[in-house]
Amino acid sequence: MSESKKSQLEFVALMAALMSIAALALDALLPALDIIGLSVGVTNPAQNQLLITLFFLGLGTGPLIFGPISDSIGRKPVVYMGFALFILASLLCVYSKSFEWMITGRILQGVALSAPRTISIAMIRDM
Repeated sequence: MSESKKSQLEFVALMAALMSIAALALDALLPALDIIGLSVGVTNPAQNQLLITLFFLGLGTGPLIFGPISDSIGRKPVVYMGFALFILASLLCVYSKSFEWMITGRILQGVALSAPRTISIAMIRDM
């Protein structure tokens, strides 16, 4: 395999991984949604769906933040910032004792995971 094809394959694999991390974060939550709701004190099971809806809210508003930042400071630091924020938001979700803190963590997770998603779209567009 030529060097050009190998680097193009690596680029495609990296972009696919950056795009799919948000789907992984959502799919990891779904099987345990009821258990998570019970652990944070949710009495109405319909409220558990807020954890999904507000994740998408964060995922939708994040590009408004990370797009301009990536244009000014570069793509790579923004991806690192997104992953660092995702780790902090995940820790907030893990250690939350109330439903409000869990919602806050899920919104922050959505915002954080919009960074690699936004950057991968921008890099593909740059190519």
